[in-house]
Amino acid sequence: MTSTQAAWQHLVKERKRSEGAPRPTLGERPHTAVRPIEFAVAREFVEEYEWLGNVGAAKYCFGLYLDSHLASVVCYTTPPSPRAFRNMLADRSPHGVFQLCRGASTHWAPVWAGSKVISSSLRLMRQLLDARLVFAYADPRAGEVGVVYQAANALYLGLTDSRGPGHYVILGRTYHARAVPKKFGSASHKNLVRIDPSYERYQRIKKHRYVFILARGVERKQLLGLLSM
Repeated sequence: MTSTQAAWQHLVKERKRSEGAPRPTLGERPHTAVRPIEFAVAREFVEEYEWLGNVGAAKYCFGLYLDSHLASVVCYTTPPSPRAFRNMLADRSPHGVFQLCRGASTHWAPVWAGSKVISSSLRLMRQLLDARLVFAYADPRAGEVGVVYQAANALYLGLTDSRGPGHYVILGRTYHARAVPKKFGSASHKNLVRIDPSYERYQRIKKHRYVFILARGVERKQLLGLLSM
C-alpha cells in the first residue's frame, strides 16, 4: 500500500518547523512514559495536530511523554452502534471491542512516537478496560495508508465500503455524518442550508481498515478465524 500524497499531519509538522515553532529542551536520553491523560488535554493537542481538528467521540485518551513534555496522543472509543464491526466477525459481538479514533504527534516528536504511543496504550487498554479487539482506520483524504498502524503490528483488513455522506463542514467546522442530526436536528439540505447557506457535504470514501488483536491464546485464534472469514 503506497500513497503519493503527503500525509496531512506531516505537512502540519513541516509548517511548524518552517515557522520556527518552539521545541522543548530534552535530556540526552529523555525519560519515556505512556499514561492516561485527561480528555481536555487530549482535545487541545488533537485540535492542533490532527487533520480533522476535533477529538470526535474519544473516551479513553493516552499520551506519550518525553521527560515532562507531551509528544504524542492517541484516543479510543467504543463502537458507534451495537452492530458495528459484526459484519467482520461473522455476525458476532465479542466482548472488549474498541476503535482507535484519533491520534497525532508534535512537530518535534521522534519518528517512532506514533507507533510507541499506540503499542503502549493498547497494553493499557487491555489492562484497564479488558480490550480484546481494537479497529483503526487510515483516511486517504489525509494522505494516510496506515504506516503507523503497520509499525505497531496491526493486521490489515482491506478497504471499507463507501456509502452515504462521510462528513459535513458547517459554519466552518467539520462534523461526522452521525453527529449532524444530533447537533442540528436534521441532515436534510433544507435544514442545513438554513443554518449555513455555504455548508459542504462530502461523500464517504473508502478507508484502509486495520485491527489489533489483544486477546491471547485460544481466544486470539478464534478471533483470527472470524476475521479471516
